[in-house]
Amino acid sequence: MAAFLTGALENAKNDLEAADKELATTVVNESDPAYRQLKRNAKAKEEIYISLLKEAEQSKIRQTVESMDLQVVTPANLPEAPMPSKTKLYMVVGIKITVLRLLIETICFFSLYLTVIFFTQRDMVLKCYVVLVKKIRSNNGE
Repeated sequence: MAAFLTGALENAKNDLEAADKELATTVVNESDPAYRQLKRNAKAKEEIYISLLKEAEQSKIRQTVESMDLQVVTPANLPEAPMPSKTKLYMVVGIKITVLRLLIETICFFSLYLTVIFFTQRDMVLKCYVVLVKKIRSNNGE
């Protein structure tokens, strides 16, 4: 096959060169039908040459692939059992993170709640003290 392609490639190349020479030696008159015919012939032969060149390259690649001697050096190591699922581990970690988050949020809430209650009670005591002091002063001033 490669010898056939090489021969066909050489013939197409020679035809293309001959058509190019004939086109170059012809007086250029683009409206002349002979010139247009020569130009079409040159283009057709160029397309044939390009397609044969591509086919020859593909043939060389196929021959190279076919001539390769591939051998298995070591067999593949397949696991004897399927890998265990990590779903249970993910669930346990998720539950622990959720419990930890709830614990932190509860502590924050109660610390804020106690702070509000403490300051509210302190403010109430201070207000009562101020009212008592004012009453005492007003009674002493009478």
